[in-house]
Amino acid sequence: MLKTIEAGAIVAATATVEEATKDVYNKLKGTIVGIFGRQAGRAADKIGDAATRDEGRAELAAAINPIPNEDTAEIQESVQALLAALKADPNAQAAVQRAQIDLDLDVVGNVLLKNIQNAQDIGVKAKVGGDFTLSGLTMGNRDEPGN
Repeated sequence: MLKTIEAGAIVAATATVEEATKDVYNKLKGTIVGIFGRQAGRAADKIGDAATRDEGRAELAAAINPIPNEDTAEIQESVQALLAALKADPNAQAAVQRAQIDLDLDVVGNVLLKNIQNAQDIGVKAKVGGDFTLSGLTMGNRDEPGN
């Protein structure tokens, strides 16, 4: 469920995505807020912004765990509706499929990453005691969000 909410938040923040898709995401977010409170909604909003995405993921995971049994069906219905909307909206598919690369490396030696293309978001955190090489990095279209 977290990945679906994350995809919805990212898509809803994308200008080219159809309003109907954004509406379905907002309904899911409203369901989440109704069950888990405004903290969960604020966390989902953070996920929509690349600068606060990691913080939002952690906050949302904490806010929605555990899911009360009596609310499972309502959440599942909203998640299924969002998945259907994402699948039907080609602009949403493009936003979800954007290349996002996060690396957290603690390396004593020899890591080589080559020919990364069309990446939109790249985060690298490295503690390296030896070799680390990143080559052939090509970012996606600079007009797209995330560049």
